[in-house]
Order: sequence, then C-alpha cells, then structure tokens
Amino acid sequence: MVVIKEDIMAAMLSTAYTIPSLLDLHKKLPLLDLSYVEKFTGMYVDEVHSILKEMNIKPLPMRYLKEDIYTLCSDILIHIGRFSGGLIPSEILLSQERGCKKILMLHSHPVPLPLPTIEDLISSSQLGYSIECVISRTDYGFAEMLCIEPRNSWNDVIKNMESHIMEFYSIFKKYVVLEEKQDMLFVPFPNRYEIKSAIDLINSIVDSKAEIIYAGFNMIDKTYISYTLS
Repeated sequence: MVVIKEDIMAAMLSTAYTIPSLLDLHKKLPLLDLSYVEKFTGMYVDEVHSILKEMNIKPLPMRYLKEDIYTLCSDILIHIGRFSGGLIPSEILLSQERGCKKILMLHSHPVPLPLPTIEDLISSSQLGYSIECVISRTDYGFAEMLCIEPRNSWNDVIKNMESHIMEFYSIFKKYVVLEEKQDMLFVPFPNRYEIKSAIDLINSIVDSKAEIIYAGFNMIDKTYISYTLS
C-alpha cells in the first residue's frame, strides 16, 4: 500500500520550485494540434520539416526536455541529478538502490503532465522500484503529482496501460514539437481539464492492478491536498 508520510510528501512537492518546466520559457512554444501529430505519424522527417516550415513552426531543441530525478530511501529524499533529452543512465539509478528495501522513485516532467508514461513504468519494473511518482508544474504557481504502486507486479499495470495507449494520447489536443538532428518528438502539452481526464482514465485502467495517490500543490500559498484514488 502506498503510504507517504506528511513530511515526506511536503518534501517531494517542494521540488516543484526547482524542477525544469517549459512553462518558464519566455517565448512562444511550438505547439501542434493532435490532428497534425496523427497526420505526421509514419511520414519522413524531411516531409514533416517542410510542412512545419510552411506553418512557421520551429521545433525546440531536445535539450529543453529536462527532468529532475529523486529517490526516497529510508525516509531520505535524495536528488540524483538533472538529465536532458529524456536520457537517464541506468547505472546512476542502480547505484542508489544499495541498502534500500523499498524504493520510491520521483522524477519531474518538463511539460504539464504529472503522469507516468508506459516507458516510466517499464523502467521502474526493470530497475526494481516499488513506487513510481511523477511531478510537474501544471500551471503558474501550481504543481501536481501522481504516485503508482503495483498490487502484484509492474507487468500487470503495464499490460493494462498498453491496451489503452491510443485512448490515453487522444485526450491531449496540443503537442509541443522537439527535435535533435534527424529525430523529432511530439510531447503532450495538456491543459488542466485534460490532465484530470487523463488521471481519471489511468485510475480506471489500473484500478485493480495498482494503488494510486494524487497530490496537488499550491506553490503560492504553500498548501497541498493529497488523497488515494484507488
């Protein structure tokens, strides 16, 4: 069962003040409607570039995709580091496991998406983490966090998520465009309503397979609410 002490919860949520967020960029983000993302799927990168140029949309460099990684061991929240481009060396994560019976992993998302992706859950399964938490700033002065602990195994949760992957991503109507060399990435950039819809969907998908805790943090008033969804 997911049990996070009040002082630990406060410490985890306080990371919202320092985590990287695309909300901090003082320029217009290259956002695309979902219909374009669906259209671009399966197209060559050069073709996509040409269309984006016609639309006057310039992708962000992948280096803007930064995440902070924390681990909780023996009630101590440890900052592992900040990583760019979505690449996190597994040897760094594995080095934090020594002496921990139950490991909680917390990482941030630079877009307003406080939800673990299937890739996040697969990583937790492979590295042996007990609880996976994701935090992100979802508005100016507000952050949200979701923690998932499987009742039996991560594979049960992952299998349920995979069967609803298209339904999950169709919730988000805007995607930010990022690129590095010949690689292009479309990342959801949801509003608060879409975030709630996505959380409700995940809760219904994994209800019997995992326990979920939600937390919302008012960064101005320094107050938060947290409750168990399933």
